[in-house]
Amino acid sequence: MRCIAGTARGVQLLAPPGLATRPTGDRMKEDLFNILAPFVPGNRFLDVFSGTGAIAVEAASRGAAAVVCVENAAEALDALRRNLQKTRLSGRVRVLGQDFQTAISLLTGENFDIIFLDPPYGKNLPEAAIALILRYRLLAAGGRLVVEQQVNDPLPRCPYKWIRQKKYATAQFLFYENCSDASPEAL
Repeated sequence: MRCIAGTARGVQLLAPPGLATRPTGDRMKEDLFNILAPFVPGNRFLDVFSGTGAIAVEAASRGAAAVVCVENAAEALDALRRNLQKTRLSGRVRVLGQDFQTAISLLTGENFDIIFLDPPYGKNLPEAAIALILRYRLLAAGGRLVVEQQVNDPLPRCPYKWIRQKKYATAQFLFYENCSDASPEAL
C-alpha cells in the first residue's frame, strides 16, 4: 500500500497486522481519485472510518485544502498518525480519535466538499453516518459523498443524488452529489 500521486507519491504506508483494518487497495484508490480528481485540489475532505489514513493521505497529497480523519480503533489510529508523519502531511490533516457519532457532532458548522465513508463491512453503518452528515449539514452544496461497501450489501438510503457506482470483486464505491439542501427528514 502506497501513496499514488501528489507530494507524497510513492511513500509506502503502514497498516496494522490482521484483518481488523481493511485498507483500500492501490488499484481501487487510484480509480477513486481518478474519478474525484477535479474535486480534490483546494477543497475540504472528510474521511470517516479512516483506518490507516490511506485515503486521507492521498487527498492531502493531491492538494486538498483541509483534510479531517475520523478513526476510533487504537491500532488503526496509531498507523494513521505514523502514516501522516511518514508522508510529512501531519500539519495538513486533523485527526479525530473518537467514534464516528461523537466526531461528526464535533464538526457542526463545518462544510466538506468531499466526504468518504468506508465503515466496517456488514454492520449497516453507512446509513447511520449519512443520517449524521445530514443532521449536521456537513456536505457542502455540490459536494460529493462516496461510500465504500461490500458488493452484496444493500445500497444505503441516501437523499443525495446518486451519480455513479464502481464495482470490484468484493467491494464497490457509491458516488452521490448534494444537489439540494437535503434535510435529515429526507431519510
